[in-house]
Amino acid sequence: MRHPWHALTRLLTDGIGESTDSGGSLGEASLQEAWTEAAARMGLVRLVWWAERGDTEPSLAYPCLRSAVRSYPGPRRYRALSRSICGGEEEQSVEVDGAVLAAAALPGRLPPRAVLSELATLALALLRKHELIAERRRTQQRLAQADATAAAGHDLRNELTRALLFAGRGHAGDGAEVVRALGAARDLAQSALLPPLQHSYERAAELTTLGLVDLRILVTEEIRAAAAAARAPLGRVPSVRLKCPKRVNVLVHERTFRRAIRNATLNAMEAAVGRGSVSLLAKRLDSVTTSGHGVTLEIEDQGVGMSEQEVRRFLDPRGATVGDSAVADDLGGKPASTGLGTASLALALTASSIPLRVRSAPGVGTRLTFWLREIVDLRSPVQVVVDPDVRRARRRIEVLRKRFGAAWAVESAAAAAPLLRSEWTVQAPE
Repeated sequence: MRHPWHALTRLLTDGIGESTDSGGSLGEASLQEAWTEAAARMGLVRLVWWAERGDTEPSLAYPCLRSAVRSYPGPRRYRALSRSICGGEEEQSVEVDGAVLAAAALPGRLPPRAVLSELATLALALLRKHELIAERRRTQQRLAQADATAAAGHDLRNELTRALLFAGRGHAGDGAEVVRALGAARDLAQSALLPPLQHSYERAAELTTLGLVDLRILVTEEIRAAAAAARAPLGRVPSVRLKCPKRVNVLVHERTFRRAIRNATLNAMEAAVGRGSVSLLAKRLDSVTTSGHGVTLEIEDQGVGMSEQEVRRFLDPRGATVGDSAVADDLGGKPASTGLGTASLALALTASSIPLRVRSAPGVGTRLTFWLREIVDLRSPVQVVVDPDVRRARRRIEVLRKRFGAAWAVESAAAAAPLLRSEWTVQAPE
């Protein structure tokens, strides 16, 4: 007698068992196509071959499907199967007893056609879940590698530049060789690190993760860090004034934004040495959206400033900035900064939807303006209710709008995606 898995596979591969009204829909793909795809993607190519050739060995199919079915804990009913195991990718209503599915994986038991349909849907959905988990892990690894590369490149560039400034100002005679060596090392670092930095921030445009931070606390911490870093190479640090309202929570990629603030503050300090002070001013804009206010953060120095052409070079990762003319003179006419730090961070800020504007004029100074978005309510900027039950969703929306002022209802996770891209949050039904 042939093994029951042979009969099960024969039913599925022959296309007899189509999606039933009581079972989960497989969409446009037939049950046969879904089963074949599931078998191939699980590495169970022999499962289909076994059904076609009449082999009675179930050793490949049986353990995999049995473990897949048993991954569900307890004999209880499961609604929204694909939503729960695919991370909200699809909406499918399923009512199949877990015990029945577990029985389907036992030898000598052939389940009815409705359960076969659910079993195939389950196998395919479990595969999608594992693929999503694997892709999420790969994405997190890429982000970590991109962050590490960008951090290393930015830190190396800053350290080489500070060493170059220190060597150029503190040594004479033989010190010129040190200056030349450091300059060559810095140029080499810029050319070597530019491609991975650009790649990292281009990838960040698709993969960046945003979070809420207190603007005043973050800027205060970075001002202190910038002053500590600038004290050794500059000898003395110009005064820094900060004016920022309390409890302004902005939506940013924190690590990138911190580096941008520190980099901009260091640049302003270098430019303002012996000429004036540095000021940081944060203010709310008059325009108010459903989820918050617009906020600008300005970093301004009273240094020598830059011409329009120099500003373009300042933001071009392929070029070097002219920088402080006095420091440039100390270094034999070479620019004081590679431009790699600011330019690469500008790419990252653009990827995080934070526009950066630079205004400067020779003899006047330079002002950098970051355009940020404040989130009024920390718990939930905008509520998006994902619930196929229209009446229940309407009741929840009325309550949420009274509490938070903005809420939308959608019937599926796919419909919520455009809102999530613009409003940053989702509220799942309880």
